[in-house]
Amino acid sequence: MTLDGLSLVCKRWKMVINDNELWRENFIKFFGSKQFQSLTRSTQWRTELLMRKELAQRWIKGKGMYHAYAVRNGVITDIAADFRNDKLVLFSKNTGDLTITSLRSNKGETPITGVFPNGTTSCELSKNAMIFGRWDGKVYLKLLNQKNVYLNDSISLKESTHEGIVTVTKINKDSISGKHGSVRAFSGDHRGRVIGWDLKNYQKVVDWPISNASITNIESNYQDCVIVRDQLGIIYVIDHNLKDSKGPMRSLRIIKTEKIDENATFSMQVDFGDENIVISYENKVRVYSYSLHKFGHFSELEVAEDDQVYRTVISQMNLQCCRKDDTLAGHDGLLCGTIFKSGKTVIWNVRSWEDQQPIPIIHVIVPKFQHYVYLNEDSPRVVSLDINSSVIIFGSHNSYCSLYDAVSGEFMRFISRKLPRKILLHDQILPVTEILLDKEDNFATNGVIVMGNIIQYFQFGEQKNYDKFKKKMARNSLKRAGVDDRKVKNRRHIKDDVEDFTFQQVQEQQKSELLDKYNGDSFEDEEEEMSIAIALSESLKVKEREEGNEEEEEELKRALELSRSQSAILGDEVVGHEDQRLNSKDRELNYALDLSKRENQRSKIFPDGEGSSSRIESDLDNTSNNDDELELALKLSLIEH
Repeated sequence: MTLDGLSLVCKRWKMVINDNELWRENFIKFFGSKQFQSLTRSTQWRTELLMRKELAQRWIKGKGMYHAYAVRNGVITDIAADFRNDKLVLFSKNTGDLTITSLRSNKGETPITGVFPNGTTSCELSKNAMIFGRWDGKVYLKLLNQKNVYLNDSISLKESTHEGIVTVTKINKDSISGKHGSVRAFSGDHRGRVIGWDLKNYQKVVDWPISNASITNIESNYQDCVIVRDQLGIIYVIDHNLKDSKGPMRSLRIIKTEKIDENATFSMQVDFGDENIVISYENKVRVYSYSLHKFGHFSELEVAEDDQVYRTVISQMNLQCCRKDDTLAGHDGLLCGTIFKSGKTVIWNVRSWEDQQPIPIIHVIVPKFQHYVYLNEDSPRVVSLDINSSVIIFGSHNSYCSLYDAVSGEFMRFISRKLPRKILLHDQILPVTEILLDKEDNFATNGVIVMGNIIQYFQFGEQKNYDKFKKKMARNSLKRAGVDDRKVKNRRHIKDDVEDFTFQQVQEQQKSELLDKYNGDSFEDEEEEMSIAIALSESLKVKEREEGNEEEEEELKRALELSRSQSAILGDEVVGHEDQRLNSKDRELNYALDLSKRENQRSKIFPDGEGSSSRIESDLDNTSNNDDELELALKLSLIEH
């Protein structure tokens, strides 16, 4: 018996079972953790538990669909995926080749060679555009969301005032459009200058001389904050309204960190929701806070001395810009995964740490794979991972990946299939360089695996849209924020009415334009007028031809009826004359037969030698006369027949 079933017993039981604390304890008992990244963005633990169970069943028991294909450009170094519009953008820094294709089926593959402008020193890719920086300080933009990508040359951004080599570029991954004056991209040079760009008008918006050293990293939420790091290890926190960037830089705060060797593997990622900066290099992983109440404080992840950091990945990007909400189930955590060269992976919460204390570890996972290929000491067993609210996926080599639960850390299933031989030639061994889960929808169960120039798309079960649930959560969030739901509905209703009225006006205008063209009142040009006149002339000819054909058919029908009636009358007259002629012939034949019978009777009464001579002579005379009449009757009968 489940808790949901017990709530149907009576009202008291329902009231007790709907207690949020009871469901919280049930969640901890089932998953073993009370701090995690929220899946539903709800304050109700019951909702979080039930939705997580349903999603886990889809991941484990959902029917798997795989599609592997190879693209034409070289080894892929940068990737951007748009799951909603089925679009995949791939770029190779080694060859400068760009490919735009269908995410799920590779249909409509568009390879573009030589995208790099001459002298390019840095570049950044998004699903809509690509930005380049050159050695002479110029910055270029190439749009990727237009139809004729082949014909679109790189656009030189106006007022490129970098005085030296552009060392770093950064572009908004989600959108490049915005109102006039909003910043959607940044570039930094080796003299410590940072410029913000309005990509809608291709012009400079902000220009900040920040440091005397070369800029190495730039991160921003493109709303009100920019994080910049230079070659000396100094982090600059800039608070500025990037949606309307008029005026000078408002404030600049500095966090000093260690200087790192240029050849060392280094990464910097930012959690803008809770104001944390994650830095990983060599054998150190640190979290710095840039919030006002604990600015500059940091915590460090414990790492063995003989081990080194291979890669660090923060969970889905869209949550990094959402302000932390402690009232949500799970206290709105943000998961981060760190891969070590020893083969183990550590999962920890970026938003749960104390100053000068080791970072609490949630899970230590040594992933298992269907097959394992050992390459060398520099290549660990796990080479890539990705995290979202519900799962963690680990990648090894040749598309072999495994899936684990993000809250409990338990193994769920193996992800990919063995690549076909027509794609993986000569028993190649390719590391999984990138894994992308669909982060546009928390309830999605699909993703992409990248190996060299080979892509494998995977999906488990149908990709459902939880529209009703999302609308409910949106209403709850509006209530928590103090926004009246009725006002929102009224605004939507007014907006819908305005759209309907505009649509009706457009329809009426189109109708009146068509009537004017038909009546010959208005035309766009002479060709259109001539075409309409020809069409009307043809329609009139067809109408006249149809009317003439109808009249001819009626006259033909009347002639046929008259012919039939005359033939019937003539037939009746011929039949009458024929009957009279046959009747006269029959009477003559009957008369001849009667005469013959009488002659026979006389011969019987008066045999030869009997009677007087006169009687005999008279009889002979009569007989000869009768014979003549009979012969005449027979001849007439033969002639008639």
